[in-house]
Amino acid sequence: MMVSIRCLVFNHEKYLRQCLDGFVMQQTNFRFEAVVHDDASTDGSADIIREYAEKYPYIIKPIYEEENQYSKYNGSLSRIMNEACKGKYIAYCEGDDYWIDPLKLQKQVDYLENHLEFAGIHTAFAIYHQNLEKKEYRHWALYNDKKLLASDIVADNTDIQTCTILINRKKFNELYEKQGDLFMIDGKYVSSDIQSFSGFAWFFGIGYIDDVTAVYRIHNDSVSGRGDIEKAICHRQRAYRIRSHMAEKLSLSDTVKKQIRVKCNLEVLQLQLRAGKYDDANNTNDVYLNSKIIQWLIAMLKFSQIQNGRFIGRIIKLLGIKEKLMK
Repeated sequence: MMVSIRCLVFNHEKYLRQCLDGFVMQQTNFRFEAVVHDDASTDGSADIIREYAEKYPYIIKPIYEEENQYSKYNGSLSRIMNEACKGKYIAYCEGDDYWIDPLKLQKQVDYLENHLEFAGIHTAFAIYHQNLEKKEYRHWALYNDKKLLASDIVADNTDIQTCTILINRKKFNELYEKQGDLFMIDGKYVSSDIQSFSGFAWFFGIGYIDDVTAVYRIHNDSVSGRGDIEKAICHRQRAYRIRSHMAEKLSLSDTVKKQIRVKCNLEVLQLQLRAGKYDDANNTNDVYLNSKIIQWLIAMLKFSQIQNGRFIGRIIKLLGIKEKLMK
């Protein structure tokens, strides 16, 4: 087996067919499989997976859970998928994202087979805003000789999406076995794309193809909690802990550590303002943020009664508040 596609699904019924269609349309000169893991969905996701598994039994390899694994935060989900995916290379695409290039896998495998200096490859991609029915395209502009830097992943200075990644499974397992401390935070096992891909870039190298092969979908029901302010804040704070952890483990510069902290706090601040949580926003305690500017912004928003997140983001950008917030 040349490629195993790692597909995580939870309540993706509305989007799942488009995702699975992207797998079965792939045109390759090698064998590939899609390990589709339904994490105890409560909608019709499992039924859709069964339908595709019956129609494409040589491609779709389903796993059905009775108990949600993601919420355990004990590494069970990673262990299940690592054991199930047997290909030389691992591709990623969650059930609410999708591929649009039928040659995606062929291009990426050909690249890695001919560029042994890299053990992973990512591509350009599109972002689809579900609520706005709007698509935008992202091309990686910060690569150095087409090599993705771990510091850019950790500091979130890069346009890289999980649904575009293909990595060498042997190297991936080696990362988990030999660099296990990357995945231990405060004595608990934590696994995320941030750790996996930044560690992979640091120890092995990730290349780039400037073709748009996949679409990352933004919608209110996503795991990042875009439709739930409290969930979204928790997601960003968890990402901050992971990024800070990786910055320490990889001995990244103080500049990178500051970038991580400021970016997270600005994102949380914007979410608090969007939700009208002015007391929480006013209590922001960060030596890198200007409390006077925060107080002025809160007063302006209270007066204007603006609570639309997009408008708040535009105000911060247009007035240059983002730069002024940083000391």
